[in-house]
Amino acid sequence: MGQQQLLLIVLSIIIVGIAVVIGLGLFSEGADQADIDQVVQDVVSMGARAQQYYMKPTALGGGGQSFVGITIDDIGSATNNNGDTYAVSGASASQVTITGTCVTAKCDDGTTPVTVVGTVTPVNVTTVINRTAGGGE
Repeated sequence: MGQQQLLLIVLSIIIVGIAVVIGLGLFSEGADQADIDQVVQDVVSMGARAQQYYMKPTALGGGGQSFVGITIDDIGSATNNNGDTYAVSGASASQVTITGTCVTAKCDDGTTPVTVVGTVTPVNVTTVINRTAGGGE
């Protein structure tokens, strides 16, 4: 009877250990996804403010129906938010790109940060999450 109880205790410890490891893995994945979702939300929010800049007349400090010359300061955002970084690039009369880099979530290579690229037009904001080291979904 003593050996049976010892075996059950050892087996229970192993099962609990496996459950804890699986739980930690799931929590980590959820935390990474939450960080990525926050960067997506930031990029979309910045995109909406870029559209406001586009619509505002130049006399009032806006773009006057153009994204040319827009900066991160023009859309009232910081380049760094909780370690995540943001940049505005490729501004033309009808489009601008906002890139957010999530430093906590890593790509499939384990070292490259996940990036979110937002393409902003006067009427639309689209985002692409780059989860691979070379870019792309």
